Amino acid sequence: MTRDEDYKLIEKVANKDMDALDLLAKRHQKVLYEYAVRVLGSREGAEDIVQETFLRAAKYANRYKPTAKVITWLLKISHNLCIDKRRGDSKSTIPIEAAEHNLFAYDRNLESLENRELSRAIQNAVNELPERQREALILHRYQGLSHIEISKVTGWSRSAVESLIIRAYDNLRKNILKKRNIKDFLQD
Repeated sequence: MTRDEDYKLIEKVANKDMDALDLLAKRHQKVLYEYAVRVLGSREGAEDIVQETFLRAAKYANRYKPTAKVITWLLKISHNLCIDKRRGDSKSTIPIEAAEHNLFAYDRNLESLENRELSRAIQNAVNELPERQREALILHRYQGLSHIEISKVTGWSRSAVESLIIRAYDNLRKNILKKRNIKDFLQD
């Protein structure tokens, strides 16, 4: 399905075509689900966010302007819902059990214990990032969005997005190195 086909689906959704909404959901639900799981760390929470994203997309499809890709618009809705949900939750970090969902590319097909430990260290370091850095990193690294697209999804300026991503990667490096050095020190 092409970008133009997505736009046509949104037009049909705006005209209350539920089959078009179903096609739109089938096309984009996986990306939205993966994003929500990464941000919330909960399958159930992510499923709720995806459902609510498509309900809102149906409700506001008539307001959609084709200045951004449809997936960018859907991610913006999902992003806002995730923020609202996180504000309502007492926790502001992703639970460690999110590791079970193979959220990070580093977790896939790793055989050695050292690589699994590095994967956990990366996940923990991502969990410990400040919220905006974590979200910018997830959208950039795991959703593959450009800085401009992240800006559209989050409402942050492009320079803020660039700064957040740079700081996120810098903090990840520092946290991972610090934890590995502590571990090496304790093993000696």
